[in-house]
Amino acid sequence: MNRMYIQDKISASKLKALTQKLVGTDNCPFAEARYLSQKNLVRGYENDSDDEWLILRGRDALEHDKFYGKEAFNYLVNANSNHPVILRRACASCYFDQQWLYYKRITPIPQDLDLWYQLQYGRSSSPVNGNIYGIDFLIFGSYEDALQNQNAWRCPTYAYSEGFPGNCGPNNSTRNSQGSTFDSPSSRPDVAWYLEKKGRTLSELAQNQSQLENMPADSLGLFSGLISTTLGDVKIPGKAYVDDVGSTMFMSASGSVSFDDSLCF
Repeated sequence: MNRMYIQDKISASKLKALTQKLVGTDNCPFAEARYLSQKNLVRGYENDSDDEWLILRGRDALEHDKFYGKEAFNYLVNANSNHPVILRRACASCYFDQQWLYYKRITPIPQDLDLWYQLQYGRSSSPVNGNIYGIDFLIFGSYEDALQNQNAWRCPTYAYSEGFPGNCGPNNSTRNSQGSTFDSPSSRPDVAWYLEKKGRTLSELAQNQSQLENMPADSLGLFSGLISTTLGDVKIPGKAYVDDVGSTMFMSASGSVSFDDSLCF
């Protein structure tokens, strides 16, 4: 566009008008952010099903103050053996038909597989044992389909290097650049993972005296009366959770780069 203006093929006013529509190479995210700001809008979802889904972690516009570590995740997914493990991925920046996807386990989760790591960060050049598409898990476009085990996506290939859902698309198609990992700024932003509750719960420890005073007495078993505290320069504030019988505590936190003295206790 600038070249056309320099060559006197378009006027300055026309150039200005075009820049409102044609934003140039790699400038779409900035243009989208500007438009949302001008309209006083924010990208994201309102989770109106808190009674049915437990948010595990989100990034960017879907970032949430809840954050579960590996052991807490393993406890939650194994807490109800009578119901299949169904996870929901939200992606506000993805194509419309991939903004809500459902990951359903069809084999038990191996003890030596860190599934929570694979969902958050997993990228590899080859399949990971215990988390192979079509063998260990299936992808569905709706919760109803996942529950009834019908209309599973049949992808001709699965790109493990892109994170979930690889290069899978609906209707037996392939579609790149819809995967997201939590450590890559180049993958899809505005993503969150949810777990179907079905009796899977953890109670959060109070983080200050005011919260503690509003909690029912002895509601956390052995850990009633305790407060979790985060120290240091942390990337994600620490959280502490207690199982439903009050016998096990799960703690998680993430420090900042170059800081070794950040912790949660």
